[in-house]
Amino acid sequence: MINTQDTFLGAAMRNQKHVILYLLPDVKISGKLRLFDDYSLVIETEKLIHLVPKHAIATVLICRDRKCPDCFPQDEFRQPIDAPPVE
Repeated sequence: MINTQDTFLGAAMRNQKHVILYLLPDVKISGKLRLFDDYSLVIETEKLIHLVPKHAIATVLICRDRKCPDCFPQDEFRQPIDAPPVE
């Protein structure tokens, strides 16, 4: 029997995709999925590593939008390659 949840989370972890978790009391956590088991997920954000019990998760999203500021934060000092130099 195929476990859809394990397949979905396994693909996100293997491909190092950025995931967004919405927890039940209106909390959003976004980062990389590092580990999961039957009861919990480990999400690594920019500054923290979160252990999240699965019973607290309302939704798991895998972001595919390269322009999403939550998924691909832009460094304020980074310039596009074709931009003229800043003087």
